[in-house]
Amino acid sequence: MSANIFDRIVTPQAWHLDISGMQKGIDNYHVDVRLSKQFCSDLKILITELIRREIDHKHFSGDTEKAFSPLCRSYLDMMTVLIHRVKTDLTVDEVCFLQFAVAKFILDSVSLALNAVITDTKKQATDLRNQGSMQVLKVQHQLAWMTKHYNSITYHINKQIFDHLHRTEYRQLRIVREQYLGTNIIDFQDFLSNVLMLNRDLNSARFLIEHYINWGGDLEESDFPLINTMLEELMHGLGEDVVKANQDAAVWLNPAYVATPASAGVIASAEAGANPYPMLPYVGLMHSALGDNLAEFLQGSESAEQALADVVAAYTTSAKEQGFLQ
Repeated sequence: MSANIFDRIVTPQAWHLDISGMQKGIDNYHVDVRLSKQFCSDLKILITELIRREIDHKHFSGDTEKAFSPLCRSYLDMMTVLIHRVKTDLTVDEVCFLQFAVAKFILDSVSLALNAVITDTKKQATDLRNQGSMQVLKVQHQLAWMTKHYNSITYHINKQIFDHLHRTEYRQLRIVREQYLGTNIIDFQDFLSNVLMLNRDLNSARFLIEHYINWGGDLEESDFPLINTMLEELMHGLGEDVVKANQDAAVWLNPAYVATPASAGVIASAEAGANPYPMLPYVGLMHSALGDNLAEFLQGSESAEQALADVVAAYTTSAKEQGFLQ
């Protein structure tokens, strides 16, 4: 199956929407969109709760559907009204265009809400510092954690929200869409499941671990060597002309690359035969566990034994969630 992995890569179908008849907004360029007040309120409440759980490192212990059901209901009502407007004042293309405002609003709302929490935490740390309170160390650690894991937090919250909206689309809106919008128009259900939309950092460890293949066990007996060879052949096809034309774009392990002062150390290490860093998913989880739990020890508020115990507990929890430990 791996021999044909690149044969299955296809160019996505282009979307063509005619929105020339839509009225311009207040800036005479964008189209102003008014979303349901109930949907906006439900979204705000849910995002606040999800951010709190991310910061407190807690998961939903009860009925997860209950927490998301108000948002899913208001989303269903809002999108049903929008789709039915093809019978009154909107074209199919205009309805398809306007629905993207929902996804944009959700992504913007999550970022704005987390930014507000970070700003409030900074103010809290400043006030505690001025008061000479020992609590400032705890708040500063929390602030450092939120800043460090900003992309991971927004990604996880976005994913939870869009996963539930995707289910609503499949279970309750799919037939309505086919009836009023047809089957050859944009597949909004597929759009909501596109994970690339949810993450600002495509190199995020959490994103890569959840959505891309990780090989474990004996790599020589897996498909990894074959796929790795195919990738190397593709990269080899770049040629020296590409490297010469893009000297400043990257550090190239290619004879045509001329090392700069900034990249001299990398090239020297490679030429000396240094082994690559073992950036396996297990190592990524270890980095997160160490980064999240050593601050108190470095600040002198926790013993080395307790800090290491916290690291072990955090790593074990993450590894079990990812399926690396039973």
